[in-house]
Amino acid sequence: MYKAADLDILEKNVISRMTQGLSVVQRNLDGLDKQAIIAVMVQAIGQVTSTVAQVSNFKQLQQARRSIFNDNPELPIDCTFFNNLDRIFPFSMQMSKVWKTTMRPFSKLLMDLSKVVKTRPAHTHAWESAFTYLYNQEVERAAANPDRAPRNIHEYASRVARLTLGQPQPRADRRFLVEAIWAALTLRFMVLDIAEAAMEEMGKRGEVFSKEEMAMWAQFVSFILRTCSEDAARGHTIASASQSRRQMTVLRRWSLHIDLRRFQTKIAMLRRVDQLTDKRQELFKEAEKRHADARLQVQDTVQAHLIALPRDQDEWLPVNFVNLCSSIDEEWTSIVNSLRSGTFYEPVSLEEKLAVIKAMDFSMSMLVLRVSSG
Repeated sequence: MYKAADLDILEKNVISRMTQGLSVVQRNLDGLDKQAIIAVMVQAIGQVTSTVAQVSNFKQLQQARRSIFNDNPELPIDCTFFNNLDRIFPFSMQMSKVWKTTMRPFSKLLMDLSKVVKTRPAHTHAWESAFTYLYNQEVERAAANPDRAPRNIHEYASRVARLTLGQPQPRADRRFLVEAIWAALTLRFMVLDIAEAAMEEMGKRGEVFSKEEMAMWAQFVSFILRTCSEDAARGHTIASASQSRRQMTVLRRWSLHIDLRRFQTKIAMLRRVDQLTDKRQELFKEAEKRHADARLQVQDTVQAHLIALPRDQDEWLPVNFVNLCSSIDEEWTSIVNSLRSGTFYEPVSLEEKLAVIKAMDFSMSMLVLRVSSG
């Protein structure tokens, strides 16, 4: 009884720390003035008169990028890689300096977010230790009697260990991991906007910034979007395992927004290299397919959500999913029409794009999300 009480106290302490940590992260996110950061960065880029490429090992770069995704697939991607970007994207020395200065306001926020993600409750440590002991015990028994050992030793040992424990793996921290992913995605979208603004400014000065430098920045933008997709998928897996239907639905909305942003970025990249006209018909067919897929995902998500939580039909689901997804649908419609007619496509304003993700309420006291008035 005393041990159980001690574990409960430790659990509550961990939950309190994670709650406070995420509150600090969200407060710091809200306090960042992205437009001011972009303005300072653009001014710094305008002062660059020449660039010197850094010598890099391509294989090491590829390995460093892969390691970010393979670090721990059960946890969100560690955002602190932004603080050591030279390790994976060796921009020119001049632009590397500009970017480090640009990212300075994010440094503490990135560290705070990383701490929240790495926090593990006492119950989780206790359960994992007991599971490991029982699992290893079954494997040793099978090794000692190979004639009686089951066909799939590891699967059998895992099943026996879980049955012997008699209780499921604690998932109190799962909710906070998902909410940390929401914060990480909000942050990455902000960094993505800043990186695209940098590319836009660099593109105006072709005499200073080489095609190789621009290609490196294009890879960086694609990499950020890839981390967003990966984290959204990880979050959905975590929410599904803990049977948190609302979190699963919100993460589906994130995935839809990320897919839209990837296609918008693709159009912008092709326009930047004057290939949009040549690729227009191909893009049109792709956009039509993606638009149809997005609509199907929305329908499937609504149906699955209402089966699990029918009471959300009148208020929660429209406010936190359906209405917000309609803005994504409208943007896809604009893209398809623009590509069909060959007219110039201009994404909606920055504030309108972010309205989809600003709707999140990061209050740890509840999972219900509200539409932001900003």
